[in-house]
Amino acid sequence: KIEQLAGETPIQNKAFVDFLQKAGNYKYENFAVIFPPYQTWQTQNPPVPKADLLGDANVKYIASTYEISEPNLKFIKKFESLFLYQNNEFKKRAYFLNSQDNVKITRYEPNSIKFEFEKSSQERSLVIAENYHSGFFSKSDGQITPVQKYNDVFQVATVPANANYVDVFYRPQSYITGKTLTIGTLFFVMMNFW
Repeated sequence: KIEQLAGETPIQNKAFVDFLQKAGNYKYENFAVIFPPYQTWQTQNPPVPKADLLGDANVKYIASTYEISEPNLKFIKKFESLFLYQNNEFKKRAYFLNSQDNVKITRYEPNSIKFEFEKSSQERSLVIAENYHSGFFSKSDGQITPVQKYNDVFQVATVPANANYVDVFYRPQSYITGKTLTIGTLFFVMMNFW
């Protein structure tokens, strides 16, 4: 159940690339389909990643081809040419900004995540270590609100008081427009042929 903060994609989200530059402590110089770009491994003085920013991204372990000297990265073991470190600044995939209540992911599907937690008499802000895109909404106890951007790259959902769950789902305006046009067209066709 390990996910990577890496990947190959020809389309790169600028906010995510900027975040990785800060977290990886490197400069993005040229287009590359891998994160971080291969140029970071070819320098004489390799960059030292920033444990706190990687922790915000839910990064618990870092594998490196060179030794890293950073107090919040605890060396675990060397595997052939790879050094493995544990990030002491690791944060869970979802957590509250203004509460210590535990958050449990009970459903994780493309474009839909459900979180459950204990009720609280106060409104809370749920930070989710997922890329932000406009079109994400949260639903809890019948209230639907847009998900906001957190630290330029992640998501934050508002959880109303006395709620014990929140569903975060992707419903961009283009989907709503397309659905409305499709239903309208079907209605128009049915009316003209009956």
